[in-house]
Amino acid sequence: MTELSEWSEVFLRSCARGFPILLFSVVFWVWPTLAYALVARSRLFGRAIALGCGLGLTFSGVWFGYWTLEALRFGVFCHAICGLIATGIFFSRRFLKRVNRVLLFSIFFAVCFVLPVRLLPNQFAAPFSIYGWYFAFKAYSYAVEQREDDTLRDCLYFLMVNPVLVYAGPPGPSVTGPLRAGLRFSAGLLVVLVGYGLRGIAAVFGMENAEPTILGAACFFLSLYALHSGVTSVRIGLIRATGRHAAEGYHYPLFARNMADFWRRWNTYVGHWFRRYLFSPIVLGIARRKRSIPLDVSKAVALFVTFVAVGVAHDAQIIARSGSLLVRNTTFFMAAALLLLLWIGVERLLTRATVMARLTKFVPLSRVALLIVLLVVAGERWRP
Repeated sequence: MTELSEWSEVFLRSCARGFPILLFSVVFWVWPTLAYALVARSRLFGRAIALGCGLGLTFSGVWFGYWTLEALRFGVFCHAICGLIATGIFFSRRFLKRVNRVLLFSIFFAVCFVLPVRLLPNQFAAPFSIYGWYFAFKAYSYAVEQREDDTLRDCLYFLMVNPVLVYAGPPGPSVTGPLRAGLRFSAGLLVVLVGYGLRGIAAVFGMENAEPTILGAACFFLSLYALHSGVTSVRIGLIRATGRHAAEGYHYPLFARNMADFWRRWNTYVGHWFRRYLFSPIVLGIARRKRSIPLDVSKAVALFVTFVAVGVAHDAQIIARSGSLLVRNTTFFMAAALLLLLWIGVERLLTRATVMARLTKFVPLSRVALLIVLLVVAGERWRP
């Protein structure tokens, strides 16, 4: 009985510590969509659903005491600053087009993320630590991919509302009706709640002490997926309710055929950005300068550099907030890159063997091995 009460205490403490923060971050992503719903040229019914869902979520957070008016003010301030930056980017887009790309990204990353997090008080810096990180990547993409016929509305929509990180012009119409979009919003909230339940279970099974179990690592990994995909579904549901198309962020990565397919399905927003602006340029650069190097070697080098860059970008959030040099994410993505390269090599060797090639058509060995690898990596990655 005592052990059960201790487990319950750990479960509730884990959920109570993170849930208000996540709920605030959900609403923080929702606010620009609410502003867009007020001025969107779409069906009134869809806009009513978007406004009702977003405002209901906001007021429920205030009602249950998760946020104070001061916290809401910090979020509004953050969006106002990003809106001013987005307006400045639009009116200076022709000049930005001629700036060196490395310098351009460094400027955006410093102005939108590093400087606000380091110079502003903690209450104001907290929203920038997440929102500013994404905003910097989006600003760079817009400066590179801009079009002559773009309007200020297109620029603000992409930088403030659209969840994707790579600019591809004005959004197309949504093929999803308002009711289905509202259901997607509700499903996203439900998945978020499930994610925090799994986070609490992970804490019970050792993820908060020095000896995490396999079950605890599995629950933590599943909670990470549920929280990320749930927040993304909330945003997608609201955007589609306003009549605009929103790309999927997670294409069921747990049903991936192999390790490479898993990373193609996981967080497609960030993956598409790094693939377009880092992986592809590296492959093309090596192919042009060193034509004697095989294409597979060029892709392997580009993949390793890209994964390391993703880890550095994740660690930048922690470094900017705390000021301490931590490379945990960089180490994790470096190991993931090496594991992926090893996986690809083994798969190619197995497919050359006639017997194994026929066997893998009937036995999903890759998915079983993928799950085992994910459990081991999750346990090592989040070990306290």
